[in-house]
Order: sequence, then structure tokens, then C-alpha cells
Amino acid sequence: MGKLITSGMLLLALTAAATAQTAAPGETTAGGLPVEYLPSPLPAPKEGQAPTMRVTELNPNKRSFQVVFSKGDEAIQGLKEFADKNNLNLAHLTAFGALQSASISWFEADKRIYKTIRLKEMMEVTSFTGSIVKNATTGVRTVHVHGSVAVYRNGTVYAGHITDAVIGPTLQVYVDDSAPLTTTAQAPAAAPAR
Repeated sequence: MGKLITSGMLLLALTAAATAQTAAPGETTAGGLPVEYLPSPLPAPKEGQAPTMRVTELNPNKRSFQVVFSKGDEAIQGLKEFADKNNLNLAHLTAFGALQSASISWFEADKRIYKTIRLKEMMEVTSFTGSIVKNATTGVRTVHVHGSVAVYRNGTVYAGHITDAVIGPTLQVYVDDSAPLTTTAQAPAAAPAR
């Protein structure tokens, strides 16, 4: 719950910052505040803002793991081997630690390829989150990680798909695996009449 509130506060703050950058000097909100401020307590989000949201109830009897990598280990392949050995089906993961090399990629949809930056220096993992999913047809498990790293040299941050990651001193990964029970979807809102 705390993470959800923190995420919501961050989203509201980022929205306010983006608005402030495009607002005229001295512009105020409907409540009379300068546009770069939000009232306290923060306003509740408006309902009905996600009409096509889908919800999947996950098994409450989940399995949880801590996976600790050491210097020189490759995290993405290691996670795939771990998932295969432990028969993971639908897992999510988060991690923190440090890397000595990594590839950060962005998918270019028009070319159907990944543009990649390869980093070979010490870096701190500032975000590392993803999924491990078993394909129901082929049985192949895929590790999909997004994240960001900050290089020690100057703090520059790189973010995107983490397609390979060689561990610096350590990386601690927390994995929760569940099987889906049911899927529900809200009906999309009807298009307005023209």
C-alpha cells in the first residue's frame, strides 16, 4: 500500500512539474495555487480513468525466492536457469546491487530491432524490475527486465531493457511466482455518438 501511495504521489508530482514547465509565469490552478504546487493532502485520483484495465487474480499461495548473484555472474541467463530449475510460470522480480557491465536496449518498433548501449564500467543498479513467463505452447521461459543504472564515474543514468548484466560485487533479486486463477476485464467505454 505504501508503494502505491508513493508511486501515486510521484506521478502527481511529475505531472505538476510537466505542467509547470509549460505554464505561463504566475499561472495558478483552479484552487488558486501556483501550477508547480499540489495541495496537501494530495487529491484522490479521479475514478474511471482506466476503462480498458484488465485484472488477473493471482494465486495467494505464491512462492518467494531471494537469488543472490556474485561478482562475474551474468544475471539474465542466471535468472532463466533458476526459473527452469524451479519451474516458474508467472513470476515478477525486483533487484538491487551493482554491475560491472550491462547492455541497455530500446525496441525500435518500425525496424523491429533493439538499439543498444553497452556499458563496461562499474554502475549502481537504481531500478531492476521485470517478469519471468513460461510460454504455454512452447514451454520456453522468458526473462524480461526493465531498469536503470547509474555509472560510478559521473552518475549518468541509463534506462531501458536490461538485456545482459554482469554483476559487480553483488546483485540481490527477489522473485515471487504465482499461477493465474481468473481473468476479468472491464468492458471498454462506448465511443461517444457523433
